[in-house]
Amino acid sequence: MTRPVHNLRLRLSLNSILFLLIFLLVSSRSFGQSTQTYVGGYGEMSYKRFDDGELPRLDIDRFVIYLDHTFDPRWTFRSETEIENVKIEGGVGGEIGIEQAYLEYRASDWIGWRAGLVVLPIGIVNQAHEPTTFYSVSRPLFDQIVIPSTWREIGTGIYGDASKTLSYQLYLTEGLHTNAITMNGLDPAKQEGSAGAATSDTLAGSDASHPALSAKLNYDQVSGLLLGASGYLERGYTQELSRAFVLGDLDAEYAHGPWRLRAEGAFINTGDASDFDGVPTEIAGGYGEAAFNLLSLIEKSKWELFTFARYESYSFAQMTPVDPEFLSTTIAWTNHKAITGGFAYKPMNGLILKADYRWTSTDSPYERREFGLGAGYVF
Repeated sequence: MTRPVHNLRLRLSLNSILFLLIFLLVSSRSFGQSTQTYVGGYGEMSYKRFDDGELPRLDIDRFVIYLDHTFDPRWTFRSETEIENVKIEGGVGGEIGIEQAYLEYRASDWIGWRAGLVVLPIGIVNQAHEPTTFYSVSRPLFDQIVIPSTWREIGTGIYGDASKTLSYQLYLTEGLHTNAITMNGLDPAKQEGSAGAATSDTLAGSDASHPALSAKLNYDQVSGLLLGASGYLERGYTQELSRAFVLGDLDAEYAHGPWRLRAEGAFINTGDASDFDGVPTEIAGGYGEAAFNLLSLIEKSKWELFTFARYESYSFAQMTPVDPEFLSTTIAWTNHKAITGGFAYKPMNGLILKADYRWTSTDSPYERREFGLGAGYVF
C-alpha cells in the first residue's frame, strides 16, 4: 500500500526559493573534497533517593547514538537516536525516538542551511544537552519545564556567523499544539515530528497547520563571556498575531579561571491557547548557577572537581473567577522554587561523575528533597 506523503508547506514564493539556491551556490567557496562517516554518542545513568516516601530509583536515563555523514565539505547529514529509561514493554516504560535528523549545507562561514528534524535554538541546555555540559545529576528544572528540552521540531532554516563575535540561527518549523500546554509546562505540547497516537498507515508526520519561527543570537565579544538572546513565535488558533504564542529567553555564560557562571531567564505568553481549560496564560522563570573547580587549588592538576550551587524560580499564571457567577476573573500565580548543590568530577574530557542534593517547593505546603548520584559520557 502506498502511503501519502505529507510535506511541511513553507510559504515562500518560487522566486524566493530560486534566489536562495542561486545565492548559496554563488556564495559558496571551494573547500576541497572529503567524505567520512562519524559514529559517536552520549549517555547518562543515575541513582535518586527521595524524602517523601517514594521508592529510590536506578535508571539509565539516556542512551544516544550519533550518526553523521559528510558527503563533501559542504553537504552533511547529522542525526541522534535516543533510548530513554532502558526499554518500552507493553506500551509503557521509556521512549525510543529520533532526537535530530537533518541535512546541512554550508555555503560559507556566514551562511548555511538546514532542513529536517532540528533542535530549536532556545536557551542554553536545549541544544547543548549532553550530560557533560551541566553539573547536576538531572538537567535544571527550568530546562525541563519552562524550556522543554530536548525541544525539536521538523522544519528548515539558516545559520552562520554574522561577524567574528555574532552568530545566528533562524528556523521555520511545525508549531506546538499550544492547547495541550498544562500547569506543568510545555512538554505535552511538543510535536517532535510525529502525529503521536494518531500515527498510522494512512496518517503520518505532524501537524503543519501552525508554523512557528524560532531564532537565536549569540554574542561573545568579551573573552570567556557568551551572551544569548532567543525567541519563538507561533500564531494562535484565531490566526491573529495579537494573540500569538510568544516566548523570549535571555542567557549568559562566563568562564574565567576556576569559575563557571551561568544564568538564564524566559517569559512566555500563551496567547489564545489560554482560552482552553487548564492552559496557563503566562509562564516566567529563570535560574542562576555558580561553579568552582576545587582542583585548581592544586598546581597543574589535569582533572576538574567542581562544586556548584543553583537557584531556580518559575511561575505559572492562570485566570481564576473572583465571584461565584464567573462574571469577572483575575490572574493567579503558582510559584515554584528549587535549590540544587553538589559536586561534579571530570577525570577526562567526555566523562563526568556527579553527586547533588535538590530541594523544591511550591506555594502550597508541598516540599521535596532528593539526593542523586550520576555518571555521564560523550564520545
